[in-house]
Amino acid sequence: MIITKKQNIAILALGSELSQGFTLNTGSHFLAKEMTALGYNIFAQITLPDESSTFLDIASKLLSLDIEAIIITGGLGPTSDDKTRQLLADLAHVTLEHSEEAENSIKKFLLKHNKPYHKGNSVQAYFPKGACWLENHNGTAPGIQLSINGKVVFAIPGVPSETRSMFEAHLKPYFTNKQKNVFIAKEILFQGIAEPELETILSRLSFNETSWSSLPEKDGIRLRIYGTNETQVQVSFSSTLKELLKTENVNIISTNGDSLAIALVSALKERNETLGTAESCTGGLIASEIVAIPGSSAIFNGGIVSYSNEIKHRILGVPAEILETYGAVSEEVVARMAEGAKRVLGTDWAIATSGVAGPSGGTKEKPVGLVWFAIASAEGTETFSKIFNGKRNEIREKSVLYVMGKLFTKFTQKSTCTFVQ
Repeated sequence: MIITKKQNIAILALGSELSQGFTLNTGSHFLAKEMTALGYNIFAQITLPDESSTFLDIASKLLSLDIEAIIITGGLGPTSDDKTRQLLADLAHVTLEHSEEAENSIKKFLLKHNKPYHKGNSVQAYFPKGACWLENHNGTAPGIQLSINGKVVFAIPGVPSETRSMFEAHLKPYFTNKQKNVFIAKEILFQGIAEPELETILSRLSFNETSWSSLPEKDGIRLRIYGTNETQVQVSFSSTLKELLKTENVNIISTNGDSLAIALVSALKERNETLGTAESCTGGLIASEIVAIPGSSAIFNGGIVSYSNEIKHRILGVPAEILETYGAVSEEVVARMAEGAKRVLGTDWAIATSGVAGPSGGTKEKPVGLVWFAIASAEGTETFSKIFNGKRNEIREKSVLYVMGKLFTKFTQKSTCTFVQ
């Protein structure tokens, strides 16, 4: 447990598109993650519609509690439904005042981007009396910093790009300077066991002046060890990593916050080796995961989406009799797909997929969710299969992460799969 008390922050997002579920609230997610990294405790995350009659009650209640600040996003635009400025003035029991300096900043931004200045933009230059306005280099809505009852209230635009830039320019420097404790966090991304098993393992360890949290992600479980004492965080991290490494079936993907795709690309770069893909049911998703990583061109030669049997035969060289005898979703076919991709693309490694993603097409022998995989290298061709639960796209996405994890495992530990020669 953490001995030092952490400072509390509340995040309040305004926007009917958020409260009604039409738009994902990425702004609050970003702020929560960044503020946590700075060492603050997220006391509350609240989303309210534009026409919220409860804003003043909620904000007043938050200010009466043990929090350092409220961060508000949204409602700073030039239209009639953008009410954050007036709501803050009402919360502070003050009037709105015009800032000529802020209005000139708005005009300058619009001129720079060849956009006209509208009368509605003038309302964006009004702020609660006593507030500081915060320049916005990515939009027309200045932010607001206001002190109410000894607590600081920030209001910044809700447009994701502007939320991020305003945080970096104004909020991050402010909160970094105000933070009394340096917050240290280390992460381990791994596969192989579920969270209940992880909790059992961690219960055997001592976390002096530190805490841990785990989060299932698409490419594994991300374990976070954090605290304000750097030495203790490192001790807890090292003992946890040691325990996980000796746990059967656990595969450590990264210990520096990297995703599975980043870790795989990095591993191939370190080995100075290349990768190619032959995908049927995953339809190019593996290739997409790889090329999304900057610098992946150094290790990724290309991918072949061999969805039809004709392409499997004509491009990858899978014999027609193998396709006819065993069917596209089979160990024999997927092995030759990987071997064909390795040969055609001229790579050190090639991975292949072929499966029944559904919702139809399954049989008793080959049910929906069955996917065959192959990894071809100079050592031979390794094959394995798995039956996944879920809808079509869930099966495809799970297949991508599963085979990428299997390939990464080959770089870190010996394989126990069957080799097909």
